[in-house]
Amino acid sequence: MNKFLKPQTIACLFSLFTLFGVSTSTMAANIVLINNDGAAEGFNDPAPAVPGQTGNTGITLGDQRLQVFQAAADYWEARLVLTVDVRVGINFNPLTCFANRATLGSAGAATLFRDFPGAPMSSTLYVAALANNLAGRRLSSNPNAVDINATFNSDIDNNDDCLRGTNWWLGINSSAPNGTISLFDTVLHEIGHGLGVSSGIRQNGQLLNGFIDAYAYFLYDETQGDFWRNLTVAERVTSATNTGNVTFRGPNVMSNTGHINTGKNGGQLQIYAPNPYQNGSSISHWDTALAPDELMEPSATPTSDDRATLQMLKDIGWQLAQDQVGPPPVVGTVALVDDQLSIIENEGPLTINVQRTGGSDGAVSVRVRSQAITATANSDYNIINQVVNWADGETGIKSVTLAINNDSATEGNETLDVILSEPSGGVVLGNADVRVTISDPAPVPGRVEFVRTNELVDEGSGSVNVQVQRIEGDDGQLEVSVRFTDDTATQSADYTPPITTNIVWLDGESGTRNLSITLIDDADVEGNESTNLTLSAITPGANVSSRGFRLTITDNDQTPPPPTEPGSIEFVSTSASVSEADGSVEIPLQRVGGTDGRIEVDLIFFDTTASVTSDYTRPSSTRLVWEEGQSGIRSISLDIVDDTVVEGDEFTDILIQAISAGASVSSNRLRLIITDNDQALPAPAPTPTPPANEEFNVLEAIVPILGAINAQKQKKREAEQKKESKP
Repeated sequence: MNKFLKPQTIACLFSLFTLFGVSTSTMAANIVLINNDGAAEGFNDPAPAVPGQTGNTGITLGDQRLQVFQAAADYWEARLVLTVDVRVGINFNPLTCFANRATLGSAGAATLFRDFPGAPMSSTLYVAALANNLAGRRLSSNPNAVDINATFNSDIDNNDDCLRGTNWWLGINSSAPNGTISLFDTVLHEIGHGLGVSSGIRQNGQLLNGFIDAYAYFLYDETQGDFWRNLTVAERVTSATNTGNVTFRGPNVMSNTGHINTGKNGGQLQIYAPNPYQNGSSISHWDTALAPDELMEPSATPTSDDRATLQMLKDIGWQLAQDQVGPPPVVGTVALVDDQLSIIENEGPLTINVQRTGGSDGAVSVRVRSQAITATANSDYNIINQVVNWADGETGIKSVTLAINNDSATEGNETLDVILSEPSGGVVLGNADVRVTISDPAPVPGRVEFVRTNELVDEGSGSVNVQVQRIEGDDGQLEVSVRFTDDTATQSADYTPPITTNIVWLDGESGTRNLSITLIDDADVEGNESTNLTLSAITPGANVSSRGFRLTITDNDQTPPPPTEPGSIEFVSTSASVSEADGSVEIPLQRVGGTDGRIEVDLIFFDTTASVTSDYTRPSSTRLVWEEGQSGIRSISLDIVDDTVVEGDEFTDILIQAISAGASVSSNRLRLIITDNDQALPAPAPTPTPPANEEFNVLEAIVPILGAINAQKQKKREAEQKKESKP
């Protein structure tokens, strides 16, 4: 948002990864965990507790997870001076997980504040947990608002498709055994981000809402010779991938670098800036080059140190508990993380973890040595005899490597002990003996599966090879059978399976086998057809994939084209009537029953009593055309001659003549009637009968009649001459 009320707030969440840490304590204020999971999930999961998780007494899986989170909260409470509770909303949900990589968790500040009472620097963003403690009160108007949101990946628990079966280690203050990831260490790391170890500057170099944050305030580019707060956007983008040349120049970090051996540039501790940029990791972690490993590096490490991280938190504004005058030094306890360990001899070496807990005052050390029981030193394993040290202020896990010798002899289980002795610096020994069992490797027969899940093949191809493979092991003979289940394809009509559908790999053999299927090329138009293939084990206990194979046979036969439907041409009506006084008449024809192809017709006129030119005239063209896809009505127009001749109604017949090949004509005759609009002359008056005694003059009676007849003939001749004189 662009406009702020004071104190200003900005919603923000940083996606991050994992790491390590230890210790418990309590201050005046607490880190309060807010369980946001629903019933029967995450922290409420009623599944039985995972056995053997050191230091975790939870009675369900959900209880165990909560105990881990509480131990991590106690760790941070012991290191920071808290005057205001830090509220952490926690969830266990499915997150991204693949066979070789996964998001272990994500956490970050729910809200950021600036320019609040007690802020060390103006116009600078502080995460909510720090801002509240600097102000001495909760700055959010919502008393139930969380300061940190944290979500962790529930898919890692007992999920063989996630990180190749890696599970969470739910032990507390104990090293995660091989094949597990420490949830305690992961939570420590993620809460560290929520406490402020994270930059709000994005990959594009833009400041969050235009303000620098307290962490990025101290980022420095050694190549460009300036702090990030002074760089341009483009310069920050360049710096974000300037590997090994971005450092953290907070005054407290700069004066406490002596315990770091590598990962420095000009004496300054390096920040993680890989090329290419890694979203969620770049710029918000210590560089992986630091040694010893620091708590806030971007990925899990076998050991970690929190001293540089604590000085970083001090630089951004936190008060450290170690700076306060307090009780006498607490040296703590050193113990082996595990009571029992086992390893298959071809999976060595084995890591033995030793942990300092409960205090970090003063330098301490212990001796770690091996002692044979039934295993033979330097034959089954290499002897251990070394001293492990923790510096003043250092806690956490140290690892000792036990080399295991893989031989070909079948020996059964063999054992040895790894023992702690000779503690120094006043440290107390806890668990000081771990029993190690070395076992022979189990046979690995591998598993069988189709190489592909489906294939399309033309029926004219002759045959097709379906590939089946044995992978991930070759111990012992392994035999499987392939079963065909027809869907739309039909065996013997569309294809022929091989004579035998059993496939065998001998002991020591793996790889691909081909199952040849003969295809039947028929002439039937039948479309694509499919059959399904599945695998079943013949060798008892064989690991056979349930994933099937679908073979689709594509048809190569052509479907005959559908018959054409050109339709036919007909008069809309079989008769039409027009008065000679109307001037013209439209003769409509229509195409019906289809539109395929082009149709062309002509009209033929047969005069009966009407006469062309004297009673009507035709247009210059009497041809009509319907193109491909066209239907409907076409018309021609006839001009009607209005004469003065009394001639009665006259008519002509019009016929349709097909011109296009294949054109069809129906209702092909129309009678056109031209009705007369002229009046007949009145009949001549009757000739008076002469009186009997008068002489009858015949000439006087005939002359008027002849005159009337001649006048009528003359009028008709003039009308015909007028028509003929028209162009």
